[in-house]
Amino acid sequence: MRFYLTTSISTLAIIAATLWSYGIPMVDAITPEFTRLKIDVYYESLCGDSVSFIRNQLVPSYALLKNVLNVTFVPYGKATHTKNSQTGKWEFVCQHGIHECNGNIAQACGLAEIGNLSLDFQQRQDLAVNFVGCVMSDRHPATAVPRCTEHVRLAEASRNRINQCKNNTEGDELLVAAGNKSNLVQSPLSFVPTIVLNENFDSDQQYNLLYNFEAFICGLIPEEGRPSGCNK
Repeated sequence: MRFYLTTSISTLAIIAATLWSYGIPMVDAITPEFTRLKIDVYYESLCGDSVSFIRNQLVPSYALLKNVLNVTFVPYGKATHTKNSQTGKWEFVCQHGIHECNGNIAQACGLAEIGNLSLDFQQRQDLAVNFVGCVMSDRHPATAVPRCTEHVRLAEASRNRINQCKNNTEGDELLVAAGNKSNLVQSPLSFVPTIVLNENFDSDQQYNLLYNFEAFICGLIPEEGRPSGCNK
């Protein structure tokens, strides 16, 4: 069965802003030779493996590793998107149905809003990880965004913008941007979640990142810049 969401044509400026809001620029050298490790998480809202990685690997290790990570969330997974030639609207098909499409859009809107807040790098990243962690730990991730925006204490104005985003063309353009970014890794992704380290997908690294995230990341950090918890 095919499930669709539709949207009208929006501006390329939204897509450009989206790609910025998903990721956070690499900054802050840990040592003169080492900058933050870029971790791109390609996932989908109703995927059990995505839930498991975020809830059991990324979130528990984040407090230890947050100062050496540059985390980007891309909520799309094994979806597809095409533009209807007659209506000019986007049509989406998601692996787990229309509810997953809605959940992906809602998270994309939340991440875009967080990325646009007047906060420093670490504050935005902390907020994004807490937000996604909250959503993906909920019993119903596809509908958890409103509750989790309150949980992470986003201002009412931000919550209103997220709600507007997920109910208009902006949200659909954000999902298209997430899909285009995902397709640059693999089209379609062979496994969800896909974890990309420093913009280079490697299947051997993927296994370690998925199932032994903390130890694997600790092993990549030079001893002089390694968090003390890595040595336990």
